[in-house]
Amino acid sequence: MDVCKIGIVGLGNAGQAIHVPVVSASKRAVLAGVFDPRNGFAKKYISHAKKQGLLSHTTRPVIFPSFRSMLDDTGIDAVVICTPHEFHVPMSMEALKTGKAVLCEKPICTSIPEAKEFLSHLESNGLENQFSLGYMWTRDPAVIALREMIDKCDHGFSPKPTSASQFSLTGNVDSWMGGFKPLKGRKSPLFQRVRPAAVTTPEERQAYEWFINVWSHASNLMQALFKTPVAISEARIWNGGNSFTWIEDYGTFKSINYFSWVIGKEFQRGLLVQYSDASFDLRFPPPIARAPGHLDITERGSTTTFVPPEHAKWAYEANFDLFLDLIGGGAGEEARQAHAAELRNAITDIRIAEAFIESAKKRQAISIEVDQP
Repeated sequence: MDVCKIGIVGLGNAGQAIHVPVVSASKRAVLAGVFDPRNGFAKKYISHAKKQGLLSHTTRPVIFPSFRSMLDDTGIDAVVICTPHEFHVPMSMEALKTGKAVLCEKPICTSIPEAKEFLSHLESNGLENQFSLGYMWTRDPAVIALREMIDKCDHGFSPKPTSASQFSLTGNVDSWMGGFKPLKGRKSPLFQRVRPAAVTTPEERQAYEWFINVWSHASNLMQALFKTPVAISEARIWNGGNSFTWIEDYGTFKSINYFSWVIGKEFQRGLLVQYSDASFDLRFPPPIARAPGHLDITERGSTTTFVPPEHAKWAYEANFDLFLDLIGGGAGEEARQAHAAELRNAITDIRIAEAFIESAKKRQAISIEVDQP
């Protein structure tokens, strides 16, 4: 296809701050349609987006009255799904059945059985490259460079560090949005949330939500850089589920992790990794800041800062480009294999989250078993 005609489903924070701007800025795609279940909100948002310069005045997306009507429209080639987690798999399945490709926000869903069944459906029907997830940290230029350093053992880096620490400290939605002000509407229609049986208390439910929704970027990153942890231990939850700590055991090293969503303007997310004679410090800006990650490399007492390419793309834009390459047949074998691994890792993200809850509940280490590809 020359230009991919995109329909965006859901105009919440992610839809407004990420996907509408990304699609609109792409020379390989056009925003052909939108659907939001809140009556009248989509029309109001399109007008707002044009006034704010997020959409050109010549862009005239169809405002669909239902998801079904978007899928039935032959003028839509692919859909971007930015809905609550419970709708990710059902909506993706519907879209794929009508021949539409899907870029879906993470997490893939909220339970391992549903994730495994969906991935099996993709593989048995040859649809792996027609479905992508909204992971973006691995598209960051600093992470791309870091993966190459680890693969080549540059600066003393390798897949087997001596220790690691991951952290995420976010003040509020405004700090996460990096100054972007989304258009507010009434709340979306009520729906039944689906969580694993082990998640029982309000505190556990809140922590699990943060884990699969926000921390999944970090889980995905660690699997891309190193591997899957073999166990979770020392999990503790407090602050109503908005703060928690835990240890991930990778067999050859451990990572001590901390998450907290508090009141204020704080925003710190990153990864510190130590080797015997070297280390790196990777920090991420707010997702909507359109800035690359900051990477400091320390080797034998001397620290240098990675300088990203001058025209490096925003990680979300790079992820969208990869999606277009995959569905259009332009992705190389290495990219397709990495994509297949990322889909499998998405299931592991949920396993890690469930093991975290179980460790907090039982006050013991919980092993993580991973299916082999």
